[in-house]
Amino acid sequence: QLINENDYYIRGLGMQYFGGQPWSTVNLSPDEYYAFMAELATAYKQADSDHPVFLGHGSLGDKQLNLLRKHFAPFDGIALNL
Repeated sequence: QLINENDYYIRGLGMQYFGGQPWSTVNLSPDEYYAFMAELATAYKQADSDHPVFLGHGSLGDKQLNLLRKHFAPFDGIALNL
């Protein structure tokens, strides 16, 4: 599982926002965040294609699903950590 509920710490992405402090905020736009996670998943797959790579996510809404569709190709699944 790559990351765990980071969507809650990106302004404008999650259904809930827990960021706001320098240590609790991901300073990427929602689109940049999913693009970066897709890059990381691709790197993991290139290093070890025998193991699945899941995106650890919090709650999913329409906004997140639309962005995920654009960047989901390198993932094998979503791990919903609610």
